This record gives sequence, structure tokens and C-alpha cells, in this order.
Amino acid sequence: MIQGLKTYFYKKKLNEISRRNFLDNKASNNAFQNVLLFFDGTDSAERKVIQKYAAELEGSGKVVKLFAYVNTKEPYSELGINHYVNKDINWYKMPSNQDLQIIQNKDYDVMISLLSELKLHHIFVIESMKAAMKVGPHMYESQDLVFDLGVDHKPILGIPELIKNIKTNIQVLFNGK
Repeated sequence: MIQGLKTYFYKKKLNEISRRNFLDNKASNNAFQNVLLFFDGTDSAERKVIQKYAAELEGSGKVVKLFAYVNTKEPYSELGINHYVNKDINWYKMPSNQDLQIIQNKDYDVMISLLSELKLHHIFVIESMKAAMKVGPHMYESQDLVFDLGVDHKPILGIPELIKNIKTNIQVLFNGK
């Protein structure tokens, strides 16, 4: 019974947010200026790789915003970027905190998920973002509905390989090469 209630509230809120965030305009090469990178910020080595990718995007004239999930109970103030932690996830698997609200209230041309696995709270965050295009790793057929562009990726290869695959796919999509 409780699990059924959790699922009901999760799906109800997710559908409401999905309808609200649907954008009529899809991303084009010129519109690929405002980028959100969503990732697991628990591992400092992975964070550094992602921050390097963000700096690379910024160097090419993009406006980049970072948002992370950190697998810990308490807020991680040393992180220096917007994030949420386990304490911010409610009983039906929806995160909520001030950092998430800040990120949700902005429009993005492209949201790139650099997660090696998708949990319900990750899917909620991805669905709640106002982005013309959502890009992320292909994992399971049922999770492909989350992304406009699913990129082939084997989690064992790590985040650097995922970033490389995403770059290649975006280049092919926008430039045809």
C-alpha cells in the first residue's frame, strides 16, 4: 500500500512537471549556448573531470551551470556548486531544496546528464529541468524516454568516455559530421 502511494505521488508530480516544462523550440546549433551539466558529485576525481569539461565548454563561449547529486546525508558546503543530498530526497523519491529550485527556474538550451546510473530522484531532476534538449547515456529502454538524445555508454568505461561520446554525438547531430 505504502509503495503504491509513493509511486502514485511520484508519477503525479513527474507528469505535472513534464507538462509544465515542455518547450516548443528545440535546440539548434546556434541555440546551444546555455548548458546545464547534471552529475554525481560524490567522487572528487569525477567532479574534476566534469569541471574540466565545463571549463572547455565555457572556453568555447557557452554559459555552463553545474548541478550535482552528492550521496551523503548532510549538505556538502565545500562543493561550491548547486547540489542536493540524500536528506533532500522525500519519501516518494523527489528531491527538493533551494539549489534545485534555483536550477529549475532557468531555461537551458541543452541539459547533459553525466550520470552512470539513473535512480528515481535523478529522473525527477532531469524531467523537472526546462531544457530544449536533454542528452544522457542510454541505459535501459524504459529510461530512454527521459532523454531526447541517448548516447551509447558502458558505465565501466567511466565519465571521460561518456563525455567523449556525448561530444561526438552532439557534433554529429548539429554539424552532420
